[in-house]
Amino acid sequence: MEITWTETSRELMIREGEDGCIDPSIMHQRFLRKTSSGLQIESNGVTFTEFREGDPDAVGFNERMDSAILVAHYVDNDELYPYSPKERLRQDITAAVTVKAYPIKTNKKKKLRTSVYDPQVSDATADNEFVVVFTRSLYMTLHHSEILMPSDIENELKVGSSFCYDTMLKSVIDLVHHATLNERN
Repeated sequence: MEITWTETSRELMIREGEDGCIDPSIMHQRFLRKTSSGLQIESNGVTFTEFREGDPDAVGFNERMDSAILVAHYVDNDELYPYSPKERLRQDITAAVTVKAYPIKTNKKKKLRTSVYDPQVSDATADNEFVVVFTRSLYMTLHHSEILMPSDIENELKVGSSFCYDTMLKSVIDLVHHATLNERN
């Protein structure tokens, strides 16, 4: 994510102290970034991920589709990486991203996309395809610190901070795209 952020925003972001975890679906992340105005911002959080493979024989529609969830929550107190309010602004983020693959059928004759439940489209005349839907929720807090800054820069930071999870979303889309290409090859 820090590479995508740096390339897209032209602000330097680094990941510090990425600690390994026994469970690969849990990750501790600490990001430090420097804005174009020279301010340093730190964010420390834990991310949980889960992938569920759909069951094509399931009765319920939600059980048929593949899905993934990513939940990130800030670390309030970290003895290993304590916050530095005299040097950096603290940004706390709580976010959830879901990714779901909905099956659809394309009628080869009419070139129409329809629901998987359309009785008029038989399996013999249909190509199975998927529509991938991303849903994101984000709550961000920029803590007051001992660093003095003009109000226009503070407002810019508040508005621009949602860019962080736009970047995360772009990274997820890129991963799905690359995984799809690898499956086809």
